[in-house]
Amino acid sequence: MTVREFSLWIQEPIAVPLLPISATPRIYVQGGIDRRADFIQTLRAELQTLGVTAEIVQRGENYDYTIVFVQDDTTAAGVTLDRQGVLIASAVDVAFRAWGAVDGAARKLARQMVPVTRDP
Repeated sequence: MTVREFSLWIQEPIAVPLLPISATPRIYVQGGIDRRADFIQTLRAELQTLGVTAEIVQRGENYDYTIVFVQDDTTAAGVTLDRQGVLIASAVDVAFRAWGAVDGAARKLARQMVPVTRDP
């Protein structure tokens, strides 16, 4: 699946209700080898600003959520799945450079993972 096909797939509306994630989730991130460390750093920082302290775990360790991250020169995307494979959040970002797209996708994904309740 190309990044473009992936981005079109995750932009489809879904009927899954927003589920708040734990305040200290264990997250396994896979994919996007070139910029995965940058993605994780931005994701962790953005989650922290939202009151979530994420622990990034390695393959084979117990986890609460897995994030699949893909990128190319100008586009980055990520999806968060729970342990049963249910889609929790998805995000796509496009920028002039890979770093901008990775940064934007990580921030958007974090904000979707932590739904904010709004007062009416």
